[in-house]
Amino acid sequence: MPSVRYRILAIFVAVLVGAAACGSESGSQPVVPTPTSPPTPPPPSPSTVPSTDPPVADSAPVTIWPTDATQFRAADPTLFTVEVVRLLNHDSGGFTQGLEVIDGSLYESTGRYGESTLRQIDIDSGEVLWSTPLEQSLFGEGITRLGNTLIQLTWKEETALRWRLSDLTPLEPFAYQGEGWGICSFDDVVITSDGSNVLSHRDPEDFSVVASIPVLLDGQEVSELNELECIDGLVLAHVLGTDSIVVIEPATGDIVATIDATPLNAVVDRPDESGAVLNGIADLGDGSLLLGGKLWPHHVVVRLVAA
Repeated sequence: MPSVRYRILAIFVAVLVGAAACGSESGSQPVVPTPTSPPTPPPPSPSTVPSTDPPVADSAPVTIWPTDATQFRAADPTLFTVEVVRLLNHDSGGFTQGLEVIDGSLYESTGRYGESTLRQIDIDSGEVLWSTPLEQSLFGEGITRLGNTLIQLTWKEETALRWRLSDLTPLEPFAYQGEGWGICSFDDVVITSDGSNVLSHRDPEDFSVVASIPVLLDGQEVSELNELECIDGLVLAHVLGTDSIVVIEPATGDIVATIDATPLNAVVDRPDESGAVLNGIADLGDGSLLLGGKLWPHHVVVRLVAA
């Protein structure tokens, strides 16, 4: 008789392998804010949750998982689910493609041709502090910090935009081959996804590919890897078209943990639109994660608990 853990993993594998979704979608035209000079972001302050919001968890800092990644085993992936800490306001016109928290400020890349932007957002209020539209021919995708710059991928345009963090002025972009979906970085490597089951390891100096690592769960390929976040030597990857996030050992491509984000459906009023899916992962640095979604009216601060 198979164990409960084996059956859970078998179901998870079947869902991931069968998931089919496109990398990005078009839709209604949201109003793009007029660019202004980037202000100095206010210092973070505790959020308050309106009485209409769902009950939230104790907000004391916790460890998402052991900081020693060797405690995870590909042969026996750890199963997590999410516990809601609080809801954060979000511009429901934003087609979220990437999130990054830097020095207390939230940066967001939004997509769709003619609507793509780079934004700086006050985390607590959801107010857009600064925004600039991308060229009409560019479809914004994932973002990550790389030293003193912010890197923003584009979907099919094979261009990685570079922005100086100090004043958010554009720098000379990187070029790459293929599609751009998600991106995250460690000190010595940038990791990108293209919607397949392969993570590309890139040289941070010139963006060239230095390794291509297939991602596997129980020996089976897991594709549609989308938004990425690098934390504690591991890569979190959202699987497009699902409410699942996988935790990957970047050197081997082995999935060492899985995260079920379906509890978000009980607290987020998702628009009735096929493109309004989970997308966006940011490390808040206190043991919690910020999870976002395309066109969602709220993003959600969560912490991980055993499933």
